[in-house]
Parts: sequence; structure tokens; C-alpha cells
Amino acid sequence: MAAKKGSSKSGKASKSTKKAAKKAKAPAKASDSVSDSFNELVGRALTDNQFRALLFANQAKATRGFKLTSVDKEALKRLTVENLESQAERLGNRAAITIKVVIRKKF
Repeated sequence: MAAKKGSSKSGKASKSTKKAAKKAKAPAKASDSVSDSFNELVGRALTDNQFRALLFANQAKATRGFKLTSVDKEALKRLTVENLESQAERLGNRAAITIKVVIRKKF
């Protein structure tokens, strides 16, 4: 009987271990990632010095008009001036942003 009890306990442990493994492998939910609006906000902060300064001086004013989710707001709390400045400097040194406009009109 002791063998049966031991095997059932190990069976239960393996089931809970399997469940934990499934949870760990589960893909992140869409709600767990930042929104396009957040990406737009950070992109603007990286390319616009004045906006970047405003973002840290008056976050409420800087984020007005952006539809930020609770995940976005948490990510924004973890964003530091030093980190953003460092990324902006790297971006400025590595790439130039070019906007090309093509206007076609038939006469």
C-alpha cells in the first residue's frame, strides 16, 4: 500500500509540474505587450528633443492624445531619462531619417 500512495503522490506532482510547464511556455497575451500608441510615443521621444524633455517634465501633457493602456503606463514608469537619451543618441549616430514625398498630378 505504501507503494501505491507514493506513486499517486508522484503522479500528482508530475501533473502540477506539467501544468506549470505549460503556463511557462504559453505565449504572451496581446494585452501583455505595449500598444502601437506607446511605440509611436517612444518613437517621437527618440527623434524630438523638445518632446523628450516634455515627456519627463510633464508626462500628462506629453501623453495627451495618445491612447495608452495600463501596460503602456507601467512601461512608461520604467522608462528613464538616461535610457531614452542613450537610445536617441545611438539612433542619431546610426541613421538619418529621410521623408520622401512624391506628388503626381496629370494635366
